[in-house]
Amino acid sequence: MVDSARRVPASWRRVVWLAGFTAILTACSERIVYPTGFNSVPPPRQSAGSLTLSVAYVVNPRFEQFTPAQIDMMLAALKASAKANLGAEIDFTPVQNFFIDDFFNAIPPNHYRWRDKWSTYDFKNGKGDRARLAESYVGSLRGQTTAARDWAEFAGREIGLITIDTDPEKWKERLTDAHLERLSHLARVRALDGQLAIDATPRNEFLYWGTIGERQPGFDITFTNQLVASAEYSSPDIHSALRGGLTLGSTDYSRYGKLKSQFWWSTFAFTSNDPIIVNMRGDEKYTPQEAATFAGALAAHELGHMLFQYGHPFNRSACIMSPVPMLRFREAVAALDATKCAVANDPAMKRGAIAVKMPAGLN
Repeated sequence: MVDSARRVPASWRRVVWLAGFTAILTACSERIVYPTGFNSVPPPRQSAGSLTLSVAYVVNPRFEQFTPAQIDMMLAALKASAKANLGAEIDFTPVQNFFIDDFFNAIPPNHYRWRDKWSTYDFKNGKGDRARLAESYVGSLRGQTTAARDWAEFAGREIGLITIDTDPEKWKERLTDAHLERLSHLARVRALDGQLAIDATPRNEFLYWGTIGERQPGFDITFTNQLVASAEYSSPDIHSALRGGLTLGSTDYSRYGKLKSQFWWSTFAFTSNDPIIVNMRGDEKYTPQEAATFAGALAAHELGHMLFQYGHPFNRSACIMSPVPMLRFREAVAALDATKCAVANDPAMKRGAIAVKMPAGLN
């Protein structure tokens, strides 16, 4: 399970001891079944020719939606970016459209309950454990696949740090501060209906989207217009913290998919013109064509996780696998250069640099 490349969190590994006692009763008398372990998912085997991927588009009617023409543009941009930046030839099956609740209703609710019980930082109700969140950043920082100086310089620019250091104890506080402060700003973002974009439902929760690997049938790629912004104790990512927990996409296992891995990608940050989002984009508003093209080109980042299990070569802006700085999509696309990326020879760009894990004992 990875957000872009999240490791299996210690809080989830601790539940493995429940293998002989996998059920508890909550206050609502709901039975929660926990994993008995986690199995590694190897990178998909690469065969000659084009790889055809199945695609879903999951819509929340409260947010801006891509038109069919924009979806076509996004897929064309993803195909071109995959070839240019990853050397991957891909094609797509016809897109299947879903309303968000219909899509998630096909997933047994237990798959969210156990994640929520053990890893959600409950910022909506003010019940998060800040110290625990900060400690989760220590493990995340020490588990990076690129040099510490690179992620520190990347993050330091986004918080205005003048003197760069790589001390995890200092960075856990900086990242926690940035995450929670900026998440409080995102909690004020408005939807098209004028109401708060983040509501009482779990639709914005990263862990909620972590359940789609259990959907049957599964899709190789799930695009959505949903805002995903939250906090959890599951090895949070540096770049997501800098955005206040806003996640553009994530690669994870797929229990029923042909590749045994899949990714989702949100278009919300490319289309929303809420002032908070526009500011994070560098005070830019995009045309419909730009939004679709940027979204598709940068979705190849998740494809790199899914097909090759590449990591994050922070501070290598020429590499598609380097996270987008804040939400400055035009800047990120303009910097892409596969030749320069190859010359850098970053260890994060090695096949299998990250691990994708599938929970066991749930079915």
